[in-house]
Amino acid sequence: MTKMCEKLRNTIKRTLGRVMNTKTVKRFSLACPVVPTYYALVKTHKIPEGIDLRHLLFLVKLLSPLLHHVAAHIVNVEEFITALNRCEIPSDTCYASFDAVSLYTNVNNTEAINAVLELLRRHHEEIHNFGMTEEDIQALLETILKCNIFQFDGVFYAQKRGLAMGLRIAPLLAIVYLDRIERRSLTQGIVFYKRYIDDVFVIGSTALDLYDT
Repeated sequence: MTKMCEKLRNTIKRTLGRVMNTKTVKRFSLACPVVPTYYALVKTHKIPEGIDLRHLLFLVKLLSPLLHHVAAHIVNVEEFITALNRCEIPSDTCYASFDAVSLYTNVNNTEAINAVLELLRRHHEEIHNFGMTEEDIQALLETILKCNIFQFDGVFYAQKRGLAMGLRIAPLLAIVYLDRIERRSLTQGIVFYKRYIDDVFVIGSTALDLYDT
C-alpha cells in the first residue's frame, strides 16, 4: 500500500507538476491516504438467481470528449431512438441484441490505454489536454489502473485483471476499448450498430452479417 501510494504521488508530481502550480498539485495528492473499503449493493431483481454483489477526476474530464468520436456510443434511450429513426432500414434485415460478458474484468488494460491514446492522437486538436503530453496521460492512466487496492473484512486485495468496477474512469476505458475492436470487426453488411457500454443492438443485412460481426 505504501509503495503504491508513493508511486502515485511521484507520478502526480512528475506529470501535473509541469503544468500546474504547487498548491493545485497538492490537491491531487492525499497526505494520509486510506485504503478503499469493499462494500456491496444487492441487486434485488436478481435475488431468484442469487444475490449479485459488486463494489462499486481530472483524467475523466480530459478524456470524456473522446466519447463523441466513438460512433457506436449512446448515453440514453432518447439518443438510441433518435439514431434508429434516422437510419434507413430495409424490411428484410435481421437484428440482434446482446452484451459483452463480464466486460470490465475482461478488458486488457494495456490495450485499453493504447486505444485511448490512438483516439487522442486522431482528435488531439479537439481535446483540451491542459498542457499535458501523451506520455503524461499514459503515465497517469497506468498508475491509476495499478493503484486499485481495497480492503474487505480486514484483508487487503489488489485487482490484477481488468478494470475495477468502482473506478470512475473504467466506463470510458471500456467504451473506447470496445470501439477499437469494433472498428476492426464490423462488416459492410451492418446497417445499424449502437452500444451503451456493454449492451449492444445491431441490425444486419443478413443473419450471416450478424454472425460474422
